[in-house]
Amino acid sequence: MFGKVAMQRTQNLMAALAGLGAKDTPGAELALLASAGDLSTFSGLRATFSDPSGIRRAFAGTPFWQGDEYHDKVARLAPIAIGAFEAIAAAGFEKEWHRLDEPAVSSGIHQLSRDLTDFDPVAEHLRFLRREFKPAIVVYVSKLSEPHGIRILGQRFVTSPDYPSEIVKRNAVHELIHPFLDAGRPESQRIVFRLNDDPLLRQILARAGSGHGYGSLDGLVEEGATQALEAVINRRLGVGRDQRQYWRDQDGGIHLFAAAVFARMQSTGFAERGGDALAWLDQEIDAGALRGESLQVAAAGVVGEDAVRRWQR
Repeated sequence: MFGKVAMQRTQNLMAALAGLGAKDTPGAELALLASAGDLSTFSGLRATFSDPSGIRRAFAGTPFWQGDEYHDKVARLAPIAIGAFEAIAAAGFEKEWHRLDEPAVSSGIHQLSRDLTDFDPVAEHLRFLRREFKPAIVVYVSKLSEPHGIRILGQRFVTSPDYPSEIVKRNAVHELIHPFLDAGRPESQRIVFRLNDDPLLRQILARAGSGHGYGSLDGLVEEGATQALEAVINRRLGVGRDQRQYWRDQDGGIHLFAAAVFARMQSTGFAERGGDALAWLDQEIDAGALRGESLQVAAAGVVGEDAVRRWQR
C-alpha cells in the first residue's frame, strides 16, 4: 500500500524486534518501547527513538525493565525504527489514516467513554497484587492493535475500536495484571524453575506454544497466571465469562496452566480472601499442587479431561 521502501524498512524493523525476543508479537513490543515518549505523531516517535537512553530511563524501575543487554539491543534497533517511521510517513500514512481509520476510532472512543465511565477495576487489583496502582487507567484506541490488547508503560493499554466494551473491560483487567511474574521478586524465578520439567507444560510448548506467541516456559506461565487472576477479578466485577469454553478454545486450548491456577484459586479460597497472588502461586507450586498430575487434575476440573488428554504424550 505504501510502496517498496516503506515495506522493506518495516520488514527490517520487524526483524530487529524479533531480535529483542518479540518474534511472535513485534507490534506489541514496538508499542511498548514507543510509550516511553510521545505516541501521537511520527515526529514524537522519531524523538523517542533518537534517544535510546531516554527509553532506558523510562523503563528503569518499572515491571517492564529487562536489563542492560535488552536496552543495548534497543539502542541498535533505534535507527532502524526511525528509518521505518520516516518511510511510512513519507508514503502518506497520516492522510490514509484520516481517510480510512479516524471515523471508526472516533466512534469507538465515544462509545467506550460512555461504557467505561463507572468501571473501576483498580481496587480488585489491589486486593490480589502487592504493588502500587494509580487510580486511573488510560485506554488508547487504534485500528492497528488487533488481535491484542497491548499493555504499555504506566497504567495504559491499546485496544481496537472494533471490540465491544465487555472485551475492553476484560482487557483492562488483564493488562493491568501484567507482569504477574515480577522480575524483582525471587518467587518469580522459583516458580519457573520448579515448573521447568513439568511434562504437560513442556509438551504444550513443544507442540504449540511458539505458534501462539508463548515460545518459552516463563511466557506460558506468565500468561497462564495472568489469565487465571483475570478470570477471578472479572467475576468479581460482573464481566465474567464461560471459562471452561474459553480455555478449551483460546489459542488452540494451550492454557491449561491458567485453568489449573484458576481452579486452585477457587478451591483454596484465595479468590475470595485475596492476598499476594505471586506468593500464593509460589507456595502452591512448592507444595506440588500445580505440578505434574496435580496440575493435570486441576485443569481437567475446569476444561474437562479430554482437553487435557490431547496434550499428554
